[in-house]
Amino acid sequence: MKHIKKYEPEIGDYVALQNYVFWEPWTSYINNQIGQMIDKSGLRYLIKTYISDDVYDEIFRYTEQKKFTDEDENGNYIIMKAKIENIAAFGKTVDEVKIRKNANKYNL
Repeated sequence: MKHIKKYEPEIGDYVALQNYVFWEPWTSYINNQIGQMIDKSGLRYLIKTYISDDVYDEIFRYTEQKKFTDEDENGNYIIMKAKIENIAAFGKTVDEVKIRKNANKYNL
């Protein structure tokens, strides 16, 4: 059994990102969302984040940008590769991530 360090997210954990740059129109949006870790590839974590319909229509309206997205029964999503330093908070539930992110924001 592989040992997972306590400060690393596990597959299935919810994750909030910080200082993640994909491309400029996307940066401020994605750094305020909570996604779910679906896999780990080397030193990068694969994070699946759903995109609201209005943001999808605004940011991904051009065909060449839609190649970064996919869709399932829950809506449009994007899978991003993030390093550990891009993870602001993680936890087993969305509420837990929100609490940890706010605690980190105020150095609690």
